[in-house]
Amino acid sequence: MSDEPLVLRFVRHGATAANSAGLRCGGDLDLPMTALGHEQAQRIAERVAQLQPPVGLIVTSDLRRTRETAVAIKRRQPGIAVVVEPAFAERHLGQWNLLPIHDSQPWLEAGMTRPAANPTTSSSAASHAQCTPSERTCHAAHCWSRARAWHACSGR
Repeated sequence: MSDEPLVLRFVRHGATAANSAGLRCGGDLDLPMTALGHEQAQRIAERVAQLQPPVGLIVTSDLRRTRETAVAIKRRQPGIAVVVEPAFAERHLGQWNLLPIHDSQPWLEAGMTRPAANPTTSSSAASHAQCTPSERTCHAAHCWSRARAWHACSGR
């Protein structure tokens, strides 16, 4: 394995109709990108193609908007491998989906991550998060190891 550090870069998906309208959209809502989102994906693909060291692996969630963004990047650099990792999806928002961000922001700041039947009902982040901090760490470590293994095998 190379002693070179593995560089991680993060790219957010292009806009969806919900994003553009200022509405929450979690990982349990699989929305496509808008025309603006596709334009944004093309612009980021151009920027990613210029990065040094070059990108050798894309890890994306299985959500349509993230896969569409990954495809735009891959089109600019066909040699890039793409791994679809469902654990990278955004947390599920349940009833918070499609609520105005400005209305639900105080709930997030109060530590509520997913509402009960009534969004104003108190809930704790630990009991409503999609996964616990240790599970998130495991998912990240799993994807990190897959990326390192690919990096070592590909010589990149």
